[in-house]
Amino acid sequence: MSEAQHIVKSFDVELRRLRGLLTEMGGLVENQVALATQAIVSKDAAVATRAVELDPAVDALERQVEQLVIQMLALRQPMADDLRQIVAALKITAALERIGDY
Repeated sequence: MSEAQHIVKSFDVELRRLRGLLTEMGGLVENQVALATQAIVSKDAAVATRAVELDPAVDALERQVEQLVIQMLALRQPMADDLRQIVAALKITAALERIGDY
């Protein structure tokens, strides 16, 4: 996401928070995929269970991102690049959550 500074500094804070939530969610999903792969290769149900146990955290992050995006759209009325980034974050979040479910 862009590092351009905005007149309203709290918008920059929200963009950084959005980026952080996406990064955290991506890390959890990456861990889920690694655990699932390991579980398949080793045929270890305990490892598979660990992957599944991460799903509530991924779901919670998805809800946080959705809430932040709605707040940003409603209160900040972003334009151009900022709007594209915020909408992309919402799409990325949905994709990550879906990946985590599998």
